[in-house]
Amino acid sequence: MINAMNLSTIKNGLLPISLSIALSGCASFGKGVAEAVLEKSRAEDTRVCQVLGKSFPGIAPGLAKPHGKTKVLMVHGVGDRIPGYSTEFLEKLAKELDVTAKVSIYKDIQLMSSNESLGDLPVTRLQNKNYSKEVWFYELTWSGITRDQKALLAFDNSGEYSYRRAEVNDMLKKFSNDTGPDPIIYLGKSRELILRSFAQAFCWMNLFLSPIAWEVA
Repeated sequence: MINAMNLSTIKNGLLPISLSIALSGCASFGKGVAEAVLEKSRAEDTRVCQVLGKSFPGIAPGLAKPHGKTKVLMVHGVGDRIPGYSTEFLEKLAKELDVTAKVSIYKDIQLMSSNESLGDLPVTRLQNKNYSKEVWFYELTWSGITRDQKALLAFDNSGEYSYRRAEVNDMLKKFSNDTGPDPIIYLGKSRELILRSFAQAFCWMNLFLSPIAWEVA
């Protein structure tokens, strides 16, 4: 017969054994996954990747020439952006290239096509202290093209719906609504507008603006 004391002893003895088996099982599973990942990483990569064209030496070599001038076009990826999103990047780039003397004149070009907005193109002109180097930085913001379509998914991002979600879930919901639809929207009618926005920005970047035109335009 098993009395109460023996039953308690058996239960107390089985619990550590059960935990030990469970933990060793988890450890074995984790070890197996880790080994599989390592083995996969050691395998030969047979994918074909070809990069055509000349290598890009960077921005600095162009500025090293006498009266060197370089133009840089910044285009954001998925997600909603507003003009000025690249300010931190611009400041770091200016410091690295030693063109921290920002010209006071600042342009914001509104891109349009048939009375339809294609985005914003702020232009910042940077120079070094002795004016021997010059960088024109163009920042394209095309989020306005997709903003109305993504707003349809954001109907439950505020008010009672958002309040009742856990904070982490609410953050993930907003992040997925902000970034997830862009590739799908790009496959639709907005693709042409986004490409047209980039084309116009590229044309403005290649358009020569003399210092006089910069001051009076």
